[in-house]
Amino acid sequence: MSIKKSRANESGETRAIAAKGDGGAPTPERQAKPYLSILELSQVTPWTELAIRTMMSRGILKRGVHYFDVGRRRFFKWVAVVAFIEGKSVENTDEDRIPLRSGGFLGEPEKPEA
Repeated sequence: MSIKKSRANESGETRAIAAKGDGGAPTPERQAKPYLSILELSQVTPWTELAIRTMMSRGILKRGVHYFDVGRRRFFKWVAVVAFIEGKSVENTDEDRIPLRSGGFLGEPEKPEA
């Protein structure tokens, strides 16, 4: 993170102000949320919102693995995106999935009733 300048507060203490161009990359002090919107994901990765939408439409980022639809909104799983960037595979375990009140898990198709 680059330092832009220091600013003194009312008590005379100075604190560093991060430059705007740091990209919002998560640091040990500021971990990313487990689920991010497209806008939030574009702020913590080198991708633009358009690039993310393009990767979704081309199937590079996969529904149910990298992102989930909740109503009309899409949320990206940060752990899966990091694994994608690092070239690792992500396996959904029961611990990682979000359970639904009606049974099943978020992002999985409903089982047809027999």
